[in-house]
Amino acid sequence: MVPIAIILGSFRNISAEYKREIHRARRDSNLNKSNGSTIPYDDIKCLLILLIPLYVAAVILLFIIDYGNIWIPIATAFVLSVIIPLTIKHHLKKVRLFLVKEEESEVHQVECKLLLLNSIRPEHNAAEQDEIIRRRRADAVLHRDSDHQSKPYAYEIGRHALETLAMRYGIAHYEKTPDGKMREGEYIKIRKIRPIGGAKYEALLTEYRDRQVIAVIEKGTEYVKTFYPPTGRAWFDDNKEWEAAIKGNSGFSIKEMAKMHFEQMKRKSK
Repeated sequence: MVPIAIILGSFRNISAEYKREIHRARRDSNLNKSNGSTIPYDDIKCLLILLIPLYVAAVILLFIIDYGNIWIPIATAFVLSVIIPLTIKHHLKKVRLFLVKEEESEVHQVECKLLLLNSIRPEHNAAEQDEIIRRRRADAVLHRDSDHQSKPYAYEIGRHALETLAMRYGIAHYEKTPDGKMREGEYIKIRKIRPIGGAKYEALLTEYRDRQVIAVIEKGTEYVKTFYPPTGRAWFDDNKEWEAAIKGNSGFSIKEMAKMHFEQMKRKSK
C-alpha cells in the first residue's frame, strides 16, 4: 500500500502542476485577447496526453521487469513527477515569451491608438471622429519627421544601430520585458535638436540623462538607422580596424561592445 500511495502522490503532483499552469495560461490568454493572441490549449493537451501515458507505462513496465525491487518503480515515479511538470512549464514558458514579443511589437501602435481614442468624445459623429484620427496621425508624423523636437519620439532600433551606439558611445541599450528579463532594445527614445547634414541629427537620448549623440534618421521612417561617431571622420581614421573586428560579430553582446568602447578609449588616451 505504501508504494502505491507514493506513486499516486507523485501523480497528484503532476496533475496539480498542470492545473496551475493551465490557470495561468488562461489568465495570460485573457490579457492577450485584445491583439488576437491566444494560448494554444490544443498543444498543451496533446503534450499532456503524450506524457501521462508514458509516465504510467514506465511505472508499470518497471514493475513487470523488476518485480522483486519495488523501489525502482517508486524512484522512477518520483523522477517523472518532476520531469513532466518541468516539461509542461518549459513549453508554456516558450508560448508566453512568443506572446509577449508579439504584443510588445505593437506597443508603439497601441500607444498611438490610445492617444486617438482619448481625443474622441461620444458626441462626435463618425465624420468628426475620422477627422480627429486623421489630424492626430498627421501630428504624429510631423513630430516624428521634425528637425527639432520639443519632446522625444520612440524610434525603432535594430542590431546595427545598437552596435554603433555601443561601440561609439559606450551605451548598451537594453529593455526589460514584462517577465522581468532584459533583452536588446527594440525602441529608443530620441529627441532631435538640429540637423547637421543629410539624415544626420544632433540629438539627445532622453533615457540616458539627455546624452548627446549624432543619430542618422531618414525622413519618413520610423527607425534610427545608425549612430555617427561624435568626432566624425577622425573616429574612423583612429578606429577603423577596431570597428571592423567587432562590428556585425554576433559573438559579442551589446553590453560587451559597450565595455570595449571604454577599453578602446583608455588605450587611445595613453
